[in-house]
Amino acid sequence: NMSEILQKSFLSNRGIHVDKLPAAGNDAVRLLNGKLIYGDDRGGKATKSMDFDRNGEIIFAKVTTGQGGGQDNQYRDVIDFLKEANKYDVKYGDRKFTALVDGDYYTEKKLKTLNKFKTKNIRITNSNEL
Repeated sequence: NMSEILQKSFLSNRGIHVDKLPAAGNDAVRLLNGKLIYGDDRGGKATKSMDFDRNGEIIFAKVTTGQGGGQDNQYRDVIDFLKEANKYDVKYGDRKFTALVDGDYYTEKKLKTLNKFKTKNIRITNSNEL
């Protein structure tokens, strides 16, 4: 995915190293019912696959520009990730999660909604602030 490549490159230029996680296959990392799972999406019930690992911190990354149905779907993917990360945090509390959201789609209003999911282990940020 070009967006992930650009995010990884931008972070690398800032001295921030992230490892790309597999997007598909047996090693793809997802969340389902507050647990980390590996492999397929269990019939569409699991989150989209996680994108990066930063020293054990799981990062779900999106670059979303403009407005419309496709962009709204990406926003819902972020919310699904944050809901599942919260379930995980309540159950285990042993891992950090980040929603890395870049692009003009993420207005103050949308970020305010996403920030409701923040905890000490879950953050919402962009590539400039990571």
